[in-house]
Amino acid sequence: MSRKAGTVSEETRARLLETASKEFSEVGFQKASLRSICSKAGVTTGALYFFFEGKDDLMAHVIGPVCDKLFAYVREYYGSDAYEKHRGFFATEQQDYESALGLYRLIQENGQVASILLGNRQHKAVAAFFDEVVDDLVGYLKSVVRATNPNLLESPQYDEYTLQWLARVQMDAFLGLFELNMDDERTNHQVRLVVRSFRGAFEALLSQNS
Repeated sequence: MSRKAGTVSEETRARLLETASKEFSEVGFQKASLRSICSKAGVTTGALYFFFEGKDDLMAHVIGPVCDKLFAYVREYYGSDAYEKHRGFFATEQQDYESALGLYRLIQENGQVASILLGNRQHKAVAAFFDEVVDDLVGYLKSVVRATNPNLLESPQYDEYTLQWLARVQMDAFLGLFELNMDDERTNHQVRLVVRSFRGAFEALLSQNS
């Protein structure tokens, strides 16, 4: 019995995405070739253009589902409204550590796409994802400042860039841990150190003008 055309199309699209993900991970976006991707996927370039507008669009579809999962996690625990939703959730280092470890494990579970994100941070789709993550982290940090030390927002020692670089440092620290490819025991230890270091820096900021 022959398969329906729709099923064949879905399989072709999935095969293209899987092959492109591997190609982008191994050689990077710039060096990746659509002709090579099509050849390895066993399809024509015409088939690729039936599903995707080009290499940029293919890249966006490769990273999109994983970016959505990562962003949903970040928004839940570190988004602009997370402090209100989880009031007191990050009251202890252990609670903060557990949420951070959950984020790291999610990155680890999607290692191939994570490596694409790390290796292609200048790509517009990747850059847009990281900018969204930073915006949500900044929103979360700002909500904590408002709730714990609102005077800090008017302090001459504080400006709009302070939380921006804190958020970027936090994000880059987790991405850096992934690149180290450590075993679970070392990972757990290093995630705790990152959390402790970040909490120390942020608590020092909050203590100003309190």
